[in-house]
Amino acid sequence: MFKHQSLFALTIFSFVFINISIAQTDDYLWRKEKPLQWSDYKSDHVGKEYEAAHTKFKIDLKYGGKLIGDSIAFDFTVKTIFLPMESWVIEDKKSDKLLNHEQLQFDIAELHARKMRKAFASTSFSKTAYKSEIQEIYKQKMTELNAYQRQYNLDTAYGSNLEKQDEWDEKVATELSALEEYAFKE
Repeated sequence: MFKHQSLFALTIFSFVFINISIAQTDDYLWRKEKPLQWSDYKSDHVGKEYEAAHTKFKIDLKYGGKLIGDSIAFDFTVKTIFLPMESWVIEDKKSDKLLNHEQLQFDIAELHARKMRKAFASTSFSKTAYKSEIQEIYKQKMTELNAYQRQYNLDTAYGSNLEKQDEWDEKVATELSALEEYAFKE
């Protein structure tokens, strides 16, 4: 990463909560070429009666930096990670339509991870307030993600409105493409 650096590290895992942990071996990164499959959903149904499936993910943030004058140069790593052991589907509700809806939930998470990467890349951080500045960006992007997903679920009636689902599929694909330069690179 950086030579002769002061290293600051923070790992934030979240959908709505903050939890420091080690990734489970079944967890995997969002990849355009690896869409979700029903076999990825490993948990038993733990949702409400009316829920047919649940896609659980986290957005993992790690960073390190070095002091340069009055500011810090950071290297950020933001990953969108699917959590199979916390994702579930009711067996007799499985369908391509439902899987597509769940895939877009994960795609929307990656879209907002890209927005987060862009925000971090375009922000200068102070040496005295960098932690709160980073946390504020993270919190803001997660709030935006939650609102975006709520709107997606309302507009598509949780995937039941196929016309709206198609519109959202196109919208998210277009937005992901526009932010391609902020896709995660290993």
